[in-house]
Amino acid sequence: MRVAFLVAELGRSGGMEVIREYARRLDDAVLVVCSGEPPSAVEGGLTVRRLAEMEDEPPVDVAIATWWTTTEALWKLRAGRRAVLLQGQDFAYYRDDEPSDRLGAQAVFDLPVDWLAVSPHLARFVELLRPGASAHLVPPGIDKTVFSIAPVRRAAGEPLRVLVEGQPTLWFKGITESIAAVRGMSLPASVTLAAAEPGPAARDSGADRVIGGLDSEGMAALYAEHDVLLKLSRFEGLGLPVLEGFHTGLPCVVTPFGGMDGVVEHGINGLVVGF
Repeated sequence: MRVAFLVAELGRSGGMEVIREYARRLDDAVLVVCSGEPPSAVEGGLTVRRLAEMEDEPPVDVAIATWWTTTEALWKLRAGRRAVLLQGQDFAYYRDDEPSDRLGAQAVFDLPVDWLAVSPHLARFVELLRPGASAHLVPPGIDKTVFSIAPVRRAAGEPLRVLVEGQPTLWFKGITESIAAVRGMSLPASVTLAAAEPGPAARDSGADRVIGGLDSEGMAALYAEHDVLLKLSRFEGLGLPVLEGFHTGLPCVVTPFGGMDGVVEHGINGLVVGF
């Protein structure tokens, strides 16, 4: 079976890494870049094509849109079946002053496609919005052999080591609020910000340390160096860093939005807080 994953661009975000991992587990998968970005023929061991190049390719068995802007390309490919991969409610990522993008993302749910949801709450959302639609739960999971590294104990008198994960340019990740919350603590604490792309916004975030571009092994080591993971997101499709942190023994403080539902139980395996 040949599967085409339609991507807006090739990046190092957590969502893109999930897509790459899905593709690697298939015998015949191709990443189809829908933007004008010139991809390499092979990227991380995966075949990459431009959308225009697929016109000369044989039909694929399944074409999967991975972001709302890539759904239009589903009908530019010859495919036996078409599906949308939900890693979040895409429309929730836009503010009130971005109505065009928000409406465009909402319109995706009218499409005659199958749905692949990375978390139970997203699968329930599809079932509520589109009763009878073909919705499948496809949780990505994590490599437990990687995220089983022993924690590095904090030295006596050392400040609490807080890890904040997320891209500060994405408002819904709550990076500003997370760092402000740490700075408001009475207990001495240091903050490390882990961002996929540590640009100026990350460097100006107020974190004591900024780290980016880490692979799974690098993130596992980073979790092990800290005492708590702070995720004050306003929405998460799944919240993979929380699961990764759990497996390294890292306590988590999260907000009750999106993918945290059913993962973190307040007072049992973490703390659930509001704004």
